[in-house]
Amino acid sequence: MPRGSVSFLLAIGLHLGAAEPSPSDFQLDARLEIRLWAAEPDVLDPVSLAFDEAGRAYVAECRDYPYGVEPGGQVGSTIRLLEDRNADGRVDRSIIFARNLSYATSVTPWRGGVLVAAAPDILFLKDTDGDGIADVREVVLSGFLRGVSDSLVNGLRFGPDNRIHGANGGNGGRLRSGRGGTTLLDLGENDFAFDPDTGVVERTGRTGGGFGLIFDAWGRAFTTYNIDHIQHRFLDEADHADRPGFPAGPNTASISDHGDMARIFPISTAVTRPNHPEQSGHFSAAGGMGYLGAHDWPADLRDSVLVCDVVGNLVHRDAIKAAGAGFVASRPPEEQGHEFIASRDPSSRPVGLECGPDGALYLLDMHREVIEHPDYIPAKLRARQDLRAGADRGRIWRITPKGSPRLDRPRPETGREAVLVDLLGHPDQWWRTTAQRLLVERQSRTVAPALRRMLGSTGSTPDHPLARLHALWTLDGLHQLTAADLKTALADPAEGVREAALRLTRLGQPDFSPLASRVRALTSDPSARVRFRAALALRSVPGEETARSLTELLHRDTGDPWIRRAVLTALDGADKTPVLRNLLSKPGFASRPSAAVALGELAECFAADPTIPPASFPDLLGSIGRPLPQEARLAVIRGLTRGAARRPEKPRWTEAMAPECARLASLAEDEELAEVWKLGAIGGIQDLDPNRLAAARTRAADASLPPEARARSIA
Repeated sequence: MPRGSVSFLLAIGLHLGAAEPSPSDFQLDARLEIRLWAAEPDVLDPVSLAFDEAGRAYVAECRDYPYGVEPGGQVGSTIRLLEDRNADGRVDRSIIFARNLSYATSVTPWRGGVLVAAAPDILFLKDTDGDGIADVREVVLSGFLRGVSDSLVNGLRFGPDNRIHGANGGNGGRLRSGRGGTTLLDLGENDFAFDPDTGVVERTGRTGGGFGLIFDAWGRAFTTYNIDHIQHRFLDEADHADRPGFPAGPNTASISDHGDMARIFPISTAVTRPNHPEQSGHFSAAGGMGYLGAHDWPADLRDSVLVCDVVGNLVHRDAIKAAGAGFVASRPPEEQGHEFIASRDPSSRPVGLECGPDGALYLLDMHREVIEHPDYIPAKLRARQDLRAGADRGRIWRITPKGSPRLDRPRPETGREAVLVDLLGHPDQWWRTTAQRLLVERQSRTVAPALRRMLGSTGSTPDHPLARLHALWTLDGLHQLTAADLKTALADPAEGVREAALRLTRLGQPDFSPLASRVRALTSDPSARVRFRAALALRSVPGEETARSLTELLHRDTGDPWIRRAVLTALDGADKTPVLRNLLSKPGFASRPSAAVALGELAECFAADPTIPPASFPDLLGSIGRPLPQEARLAVIRGLTRGAARRPEKPRWTEAMAPECARLASLAEDEELAEVWKLGAIGGIQDLDPNRLAAARTRAADASLPPEARARSIA
C-alpha cells in the first residue's frame, strides 16, 4: 500500500506471527466501543467494504497483495459476502462471492450486484440464483494500468450526480467501455466517473494520487495521498477543459492546516523509512478513508473525515470547515496529542472505514506484517522477509457510541418507492444515498411529484435541507429536472442546496437559459461556496452582463484563489478584455492585497487565449501606466508574457505594439523592464531601449553595487 515506506520491524527482520484479535489493542475515544465483527477465516485481507440495500456486506479481499498474483502465479483477489443474520454484532455467514480477480481494491453496490475495481478492469458481478455466488461477470470498463498496489484504480462510490466515481491512484490508463463502446479515454493523472449502464466514462479532475475517495453529506469530494493525507478537488476537468488559455496547475489541493505531511501519534512500536527517515512520526502511508455520516454519534464527531495510516497502525480524524470557497481540515482540539483510533498491534493495518445501515462505523484491518510493495524494499532486506506474512488473516471491527440503540436493518418494504422518497431525508448518509441510487436505478419517474413537494418544503418543521438536496439530484437522475425545480432550489435557504442547484443549472441548455439572471445575482450571495459555483455556472452565458457580474465578484473576492480560478473558467475571449480593463480602472483596486496576483492571472489567461487576436494587446497595454502600483504593473506584464508564450502559435505584434512597449519601458524599473523586453521579443520587437540595456551591462559589472541590484541588471 504505502509507496516507499518500510517499517522498522520489517527492517530488522522480526516476524511476530498472528495475534489473537482483541479490542484492548485499540485506543479510542472513551465514548466509543469497538468489537470484532469478522475475522479469519471468515474474511482475509479486506481493503474495501460496501453494504447493499439488503444490508449485506461485500468485501474486496486483496489476497494477491503485494505482487498481484498468489504464489502459484494466479490472480487471487476475491469478493466476500458477509452477513450478520441474527443481529448479534458478529458475522455468521461468509461466502466467497467471486474468485480469481486481479488486485481487487474496491467494491460498491449496483443493480442488485456489485461493481468491483480489479485492474485492468471494472467488473459487474451479480448472483441471480440466490446461492450467494456471482454467476454474472461483465466488464464495464477496461484499460486501467497495473503497477504498484497503492497506485491502482480504487475508491468506487456512488456520487451525488448519479454516476459511479473512482480514484485513479496514479497509474492512469487508456479506458475502453465494455458496454460496446469503442472510444478510448486517456485517463492521465485524473480521477473519473462513469455510467455503469452505458459505460460512458469521463475524467473528473486531477487525482490526489492515493488510495481512497469519499463524499461528504453535501456531495463534495475528498481524497488522499501517502504523505498528503487530505485533499479536496476544487475544480472538475469539465469546468475548464474547453477554456483556451486557462492556466495550468493542480485543481486538487491539500486542505490540511496541520501540515501536508502531518504529524501522527502511533501507539505501536515506532516505525521509520530507511530512505526517508525525516517522515518518522508523520504521515507516510495515508491510504483508506471514511466519512462519519451517522447521526447516532456525539455531535463533535459527526461529519468528520477519517484517514488511515497503515504504517502507523492508526486512523486520523479531521474536522472540516469552510474557508472561503474552499475548506480547511483541522486536527480536533481534543486530539492534539493522540489519534481518533490507534492500535498497539504492529500488524494491524487499517485500510478503510465505512458507515453501515445500522449506524456503526466498520474498520477494515488488512493485518499484514509487511505492508510495502517489494519494489521499495532494499534487496538484502527483501531476501530475508516473508512478504506475504499475514495473508491468512484479516479483521473487520465494528465501532459504535457506548449505549447507542441498535438501528433496524433494511427490510423488504424499505424498497417501496414511496418509502425510498421518505428515506432521502434520513439522518444517516448511507440511507439517503442508497435510496437515491435505487430510485435512479429503477428510473422511478412516478415519484417526481413527491420529490418536488420535498424540494419545496423549506420552512417546514423539522427542516430537512439534505432531503431537498437528494430530491434535487434524484430528479436530475430521473431526467425530470425542470427550470422551475432549479428556480426553487436556487432560492433555498441552505447554501448546500443552492450550491448543488448551480452545479445542475446548465445555462447552455435552452430550457435553463432564463435562469441566467438569477445565477448572476448569486455572484453576490453571502456564501463564498455559492459565489464560486455561480461563477462556474456562468461559463455558458458570455456577454456584457456576465462580464460585469464577474468583475464585481473578482473585486469582492480578490483574495480567494478558487473564486479567481472559477472566474477564469467563466470568461470567454470577448469577456476577458473588459474585465481586465475594468479592474485596472477601479480606484484603489490594484493596491489591495492579492490584487497583483489576480491581475497577473487574468492577464496570463487573456494573453494565452488564441481566440484573442494580437491586435488587442496594444489597447490593453494602454491601460497600464504610472498610476498603477509597480507591483501590479509588473504582475500584469509578467502575466501577459507568460500567456503569450503559451499561445499555440507565436504571436506577431502589430505596428501599434512597439510604441506601447516603448512607453512601458520608459516607465519601468530594471525587473519590470526585463519583462517588457520579453513580451516584445515574443512577437518580434527588439531593441526597445538600447541605452537602458547598455546601462544595465555597466551596473551588472559594478562591484560597488549591492548584489541584488547587480542581479536585477543581469536579468
